[in-house]
Amino acid sequence: MKTPIRNDDEVVKLERAISSKAAVRILRLLSLYPNEELSTYRIVTLTRVTKKSAKARLPLLVDSGLVKKVGRGIITYRFNAESKVARALRIFFAESGMI
Repeated sequence: MKTPIRNDDEVVKLERAISSKAAVRILRLLSLYPNEELSTYRIVTLTRVTKKSAKARLPLLVDSGLVKKVGRGIITYRFNAESKVARALRIFFAESGMI
């Protein structure tokens, strides 16, 4: 093996975004309801992650392109179905029985 794995900014953002149980739970939830917009409160309630964890992880998921931030007043989040990586993760979650 002579070619190293990718380690560019896009990959680093993805690794950071999904590097915790809370982030994976949030992503699983949003991928289960890809057309829904969920508030932080709703995400916390449905995933049972702490509000602190959700508030720390949601910006990383948005920055990675896996999740979209919607709205100005009450901020909501939704699965980014336009992202090739997000779609691949959704398939992984579904086929592995995680959603």
